[in-house]
Amino acid sequence: MSRVAVVTGGSKGIGAAIVRRLAKNNMNIVINYLNSKDAAEKLKSEIISKGCFTGEIELYKADVSIEEEASGLLNFAGTKFGTIDVLINNAGVSNGGPLFMKDLTDWWKTIQVNLGSTVNCTRASIPYFLKNGSGNIINIGSVAGLTGVLGNSDYASSKAALVGFTKSMARELVNHKITINTVAPGFIATDMVERMNPKRKKDLLAKIPAGRIGSASEVAELVSLLASGSVNYILGQTIVIDGGVSM
Repeated sequence: MSRVAVVTGGSKGIGAAIVRRLAKNNMNIVINYLNSKDAAEKLKSEIISKGCFTGEIELYKADVSIEEEASGLLNFAGTKFGTIDVLINNAGVSNGGPLFMKDLTDWWKTIQVNLGSTVNCTRASIPYFLKNGSGNIINIGSVAGLTGVLGNSDYASSKAALVGFTKSMARELVNHKITINTVAPGFIATDMVERMNPKRKKDLLAKIPAGRIGSASEVAELVSLLASGSVNYILGQTIVIDGGVSM
């Protein structure tokens, strides 16, 4: 039987790359989106049109920073496929700006989306993993949560919080054969990076020992390994994929 994965924020960027990679493993996938219905539908059509995909793909609109909507997403997946094997918490936002110039409502909104969505979906997934007797949770963090980032304290704080959340939940869930880890990308070629000021982007590129910006597909390969269920001795870790920026 094909494994079942739920990918939040799965219609674009790293989320879409993860969906494409999991589809190569013929997993059944629920793609969560909020404002990108067209992108989600296009991604689904792209995968199905290749003809070699033997799993199923479902789309589900939800604001997973809201507890009830996150629960609705996981319940939909569990009802549709009878089980959930993998949860990938990818939904997130980044709204830059120095703290003293930023509306604190917006600051806390970033925390609610980036951390709150992960907490909500993780909690809603646990009953399904307990029923299965196993499960894999992969959080998409950021190297910003380890190093900090100029002018984006809300984003960095939300991703730093994922490190502690991941370690704590790993201890809570290990006896139930549920693993949870965080993947922390550095500068990856996504819309978020492309929107950067060209000068800042050039300055950041100069600081990457690998000499290039990473690709979303490289992140997806790492996530696919963790989602396979074959490396369950990796537990509570924040695995950095950043071209050497944080070393």
